Amino acid sequence: SAIDDTVGIRVPDHKDLVELIRKLGQGLVASSANFAGEKAPGQFEEIDSQWLLQVDRVMSGEAGNQQSSTVVKVNGDSIEVLRAGKIIVG
Repeated sequence: SAIDDTVGIRVPDHKDLVELIRKLGQGLVASSANFAGEKAPGQFEEIDSQWLLQVDRVMSGEAGNQQSSTVVKVNGDSIEVLRAGKIIVG
């Protein structure tokens, strides 16, 4: 992020997306399908039309687990949970 020169990495739990990444042989620069602080959409029809105007592509299909991603900050041996989600960090 611009605040502290860090990079976020998300590992998807979506078989079609994992397959696309495998076939490309590299990661993707991608966002969640919602603005920060908004509820994540479960269906394509629930995606904010203003958000759709700001992206190049949207991968259709089932959203999968509706629970938010766990976000952690790793700095050396230190792990800080920034957002609790599906993965329990303990």
